[in-house]
Amino acid sequence: MTTKPRFIIFSAAFALAALLTLAAGAPLLHAAKAGASLVIYSDSLQDGWQPWGWAKITNYENTSPVHSGKKSIAIQITKGYDALYIHHAAFNTKGYRTFSFWANGGPKGGQILQIQATTKGKPVKAVVEGPLPAKKWTHIVVPLSALGASNRSIDGFWIQDHTGKPLPMFYVDDISLGH
Repeated sequence: MTTKPRFIIFSAAFALAALLTLAAGAPLLHAAKAGASLVIYSDSLQDGWQPWGWAKITNYENTSPVHSGKKSIAIQITKGYDALYIHHAAFNTKGYRTFSFWANGGPKGGQILQIQATTKGKPVKAVVEGPLPAKKWTHIVVPLSALGASNRSIDGFWIQDHTGKPLPMFYVDDISLGH
């Protein structure tokens, strides 16, 4: 009778568990590694992030202007309080300190935005940014603590109109969680 070494059985069991986790669609987000950012959007939504927004005009494959890469997200708010909503299966933000993105006010500028983290699909706290300058990229960095999203389970972010009025086209690029 031959016996298999334990490490081969353990390795096979580990590999099977990993495949089952991936097949089930479980999120692959983990606590932040030292110095690593979590990219949410860079030419496309990454790592299980999904477009759940309700802004009528949202183009995730806009080619001009872009902050980096080849694409950005173009958003036009046609009625007050519309939003770009990016959703993910719930995960803990432990190890991350900021939510950041680049925004461009487009030809007209002047947009005032409300940024919110969500838990169970509901917004937590809002931070207001703007007005955005016309034709210029602005780096917006919001502490997760200001969003009520520090070291807790969240499932998304809203980048929303704050004025209650339609807004001219603006652009968002390079969305991430950072340290």
